[in-house]
Amino acid sequence: MIVMDETTCMIEALHSAVRFFADESCGQCSPCREGTGWVHRIMHRITEGQGRLQDLDDLLAIAGDMEGKTICVFADAAAWPIQSYIAKFRDEFETYIRRGTGLPACREAVSCPS
Repeated sequence: MIVMDETTCMIEALHSAVRFFADESCGQCSPCREGTGWVHRIMHRITEGQGRLQDLDDLLAIAGDMEGKTICVFADAAAWPIQSYIAKFRDEFETYIRRGTGLPACREAVSCPS
C-alpha cells in the first residue's frame, strides 16, 4: 500500500512507479519485459511535455495486456498503479497533457502543490 496526500502530483507519482517496475523487471516474461519498458517510455514522453491524450488509453491497454499473463505477479503489480492512477486521476493527466508542460511545471499545470 502506498499512502499519498492531496499534495502529491499523480503524474510524477506514476512516472516514478513505472520507472521502478521497468528497472526491476527480470525480463523473463515478454508481457512484463516489453510492457514495463513500453509504459516507461510513454510516461517519459508525457513527463517531457510531449504526451498525447491517446497515451492514456494506450497505457491502460498495455497494463491490461500485462495483467495475469506472466509467471509471477510482478507484471500485475506493474499494471495496477497505471490502471488505478488513470482511473482515479484521469482529469489531472489530461490537463497535464493538454498543457504540454514537463515535470518541472507539473505542479503549476495541474494544481499540484510542491
